[in-house]
Amino acid sequence: MSALQRLNIDLKACIGCQACTNVCPAALIGFNDEGTNRVFKFAETCTEDCTRCGDVCSEEAITLSPTKKASKNYSTTKFPLAQCADCETPYATEKMVAKLRASIPALLVPEGMDWLKTCLACRKKGEAKSISERGLYRFL
Repeated sequence: MSALQRLNIDLKACIGCQACTNVCPAALIGFNDEGTNRVFKFAETCTEDCTRCGDVCSEEAITLSPTKKASKNYSTTKFPLAQCADCETPYATEKMVAKLRASIPALLVPEGMDWLKTCLACRKKGEAKSISERGLYRFL
């Protein structure tokens, strides 16, 4: 028989990265982007004998604790999404962007960190333009 566990999510620590949603075998944790917010939904209890969601969480925002009372309830919270400076498409949670900005040493980004303000599609376009302007396409 599976152990009954309570999902404890520290919403102050969570950055909305979605890692937990990819490893939950019972799909009890999920995200959905709605406009300018990422809506995070998670079950209050879990019957799986695993700790994958807590193990994968880089922020240590998820813990599981034994419980005797099962719940079919879900909780939700919203994370504001950062919008691309070029195309205005929401692309990542503001907390994710802030963590990247704080984590990446300035020495690794000599031209500044403006790329953190853009979505992946606009970053690709910007890099292609930069390579083309510098004539590096001849070496590719």
